[in-house]
Amino acid sequence: MSIVKSLAKAKMENKKVELHTKGGEKLIGIVLSLSDSKVTILLGYSAKRDFLISHLVSVDILDEKIGVSL
Repeated sequence: MSIVKSLAKAKMENKKVELHTKGGEKLIGIVLSLSDSKVTILLGYSAKRDFLISHLVSVDILDEKIGVSL
């Protein structure tokens, strides 16, 4: 399943996603919006910052080569 399809399914089911960016950052949150090139999530946790946060983060799917865990 493609990344966009995985994110679309998570958005539809209102499930948390775990994104791994090529920069090594792990982001956990809820998908708010999605296009073919960008995903916006309500971020609940950032492993790089190692604390709980609550703000919007947009990730460029094409540039970041993200991996998704549902």
